[in-house]
Amino acid sequence: MPDTRSFIQFDLWGLSKEVPIKLNGKFIGNLYPYPNLGNAKDGYTQRTWYNQTISFLSSRLNTGKNELELEAIPRDSFKVQN
Repeated sequence: MPDTRSFIQFDLWGLSKEVPIKLNGKFIGNLYPYPNLGNAKDGYTQRTWYNQTISFLSSRLNTGKNELELEAIPRDSFKVQN
C-alpha cells in the first residue's frame, strides 16, 4: 500500500533566508523568502503575512508526540505561525 502524504502550513513574516524544517529529526523541506515584497532597500522585508506549505510522507509522523524543528537564522527576526 502506498504511503499517504501529510502537510503543514506556515504563515510567515519577514523571512530573509531559507529555513530548513525537520520533523522528528528528519529533513522534510525548506521555507523560502519571497523577494521584493518589501521595501526597495532590502527586498525581503514583508509588509504582510504570506503562506507556505510543506508536504511530506505521513510515515514521518509518530503516533502521539511529534517534534517540529525550524532552524534559527542569525540576525533575522522573522515570525512564524501555523
